[in-house]
Amino acid sequence: MKKGLFVFVLFVSQLAFAQHSTVQQITQLINQDSLVTYVKQLSGLLPVDNQIIKTRYTGTPGNLLTEQFIKQKLSSWGVSYDEVVFSPTGTNIIAKIEGRRTDKILMIGAHFDAVGTSNPDITVYYPGADDNASGTAAVLEAVRVCAQHQFPITLHFAFWDEEEQSLVGSRASAPDYMNKLVGYINHDMIAWSMNNDSVVEVHTGNLSTSIEMAQRVVNIIGLYNIPLKAQIMNPGNPNSDHGAFWQNNLTAVGINEIYDGPLMNPHWHRPTDSLSKLNIPYFYQVS
Repeated sequence: MKKGLFVFVLFVSQLAFAQHSTVQQITQLINQDSLVTYVKQLSGLLPVDNQIIKTRYTGTPGNLLTEQFIKQKLSSWGVSYDEVVFSPTGTNIIAKIEGRRTDKILMIGAHFDAVGTSNPDITVYYPGADDNASGTAAVLEAVRVCAQHQFPITLHFAFWDEEEQSLVGSRASAPDYMNKLVGYINHDMIAWSMNNDSVVEVHTGNLSTSIEMAQRVVNIIGLYNIPLKAQIMNPGNPNSDHGAFWQNNLTAVGINEIYDGPLMNPHWHRPTDSLSKLNIPYFYQVS
């Protein structure tokens, strides 16, 4: 078992300048092997209920099996969840850990769907290990390690569907958080590092509270001595689920590997986006 850090925990503790004992306790529970196992299950290397997830493309049996997998994990940890059906093929899953205040919510999320095809006879599959089994795994592990704690405010953990169809799932749910969202933290592609440069991008919109949250992420990485080089991207890339929150003038940041340019994952949206291509120590640290 290794120590790690989900940066959102310190937002909840509301302490920006000193390490917090609850955070320390939680980080001891974060497990790299768990993260890798989730990715193996989500990308078809390990079975789920004696079945293999061959694709997470929207509307496919693999997408539905992924939903069942996420719900089973949440139930096994005693965490309640809502299913938000927003289209004939799309369902968001929102896990909830009630805090001492229920009128204020901090959310962390990731999309679980992937590119691919609905053709049942296809022989080339898209495992989507980095995009976005990695982000989904990080959110699952966040739920697991936080499940037995109570925080000052309520935590929501979102598993978005149909992100690859232009953020359909998160766009359907983001308006529900008006006037109660403290902030949203998105994980999308967090396991690729070509040259071990340890760079992690923190994308922010032009809302002042989003800019402040991005800086707090950077500060927390330094405070807890996480071996990452955080770079604030302003203006950030809006093409992941944090973008749906920006569209509704809600506070949000996106945390991910290098998104664009020559250091971007060359396996993005390709059948070669597999676990074997990931940088596991980097994945663990970003998680």
